[in-house]
Amino acid sequence: FSPIDFVAKAVLKLAQTPDDCICFQPLNPHRPLMGDVIRVMNETGYPVCGAEDEDVDAALNEALADDKKSSIVGSLIAYANNDDIQEIGLESFDNSYTSRVLERLGFEWPETGSDYMRRFLEKLSEKGFFGGEDQ
Repeated sequence: FSPIDFVAKAVLKLAQTPDDCICFQPLNPHRPLMGDVIRVMNETGYPVCGAEDEDVDAALNEALADDKKSSIVGSLIAYANNDDIQEIGLESFDNSYTSRVLERLGFEWPETGSDYMRRFLEKLSEKGFFGGEDQ
């Protein structure tokens, strides 16, 4: 949930740093709780519920085996090795250095609230992300 206009502003700020400051990850460190994302999705008409890891793995493996669905869910997978699916995630991602530099440059990321998440879901829907029954 990093609004593109804020990412652009962050990149412009980071471009003002000394030449030896070259490795940045400009993304919003304000991450909503998954429960908040699920609540907003349900409120917006996209029913979502929790699932056990084993059920998620089984559903992903099933989708990967389906020619129509594999290209859609493939972007969720970093690599699959011996049926052990490795997900791409931000849990271990640390952009605190970039955040500290941006703070010193006077830049602040916006909080990710319910309104932003609703607008995000609307844009995904407009682009056909949630698809129809054939997806």
